[in-house]
Amino acid sequence: MKTILTLILLCALLPQFALAQKAYDAVHYLGKQDGQIFRLTLGNGYLAASKIKLLPANGKPIIFNPDSAIPDDKDQLTFHAKGHTDYLIMNNMKESYDSSPETMVGRYWSGQRWAAVEFVLGR
Repeated sequence: MKTILTLILLCALLPQFALAQKAYDAVHYLGKQDGQIFRLTLGNGYLAASKIKLLPANGKPIIFNPDSAIPDDKDQLTFHAKGHTDYLIMNNMKESYDSSPETMVGRYWSGQRWAAVEFVLGR
């Protein structure tokens, strides 16, 4: 009988332990450059959760992840993709924002040249 009660209690409480509060907000931005679409997911409060997805006009999407969880002393954060030489450097990056910026600007190195990419909030 004790075993059954313990099992029932455990089953009732177990879902409560699985509910964890997320420590950051995912904020979405959209950028375009030379016919390519860039989608930035900014982990506001936890930059390591950020990512940039490049959706080329033809081909497979490329996912860029941040090199570190904190921006450098110039408030820049670099994003690389595994197996690719191209990368992005995002400007004005902070560990957290009181309110999400309307736009964010970065530079994309395609392996051949630099291109500015402006990301617009919520698109």
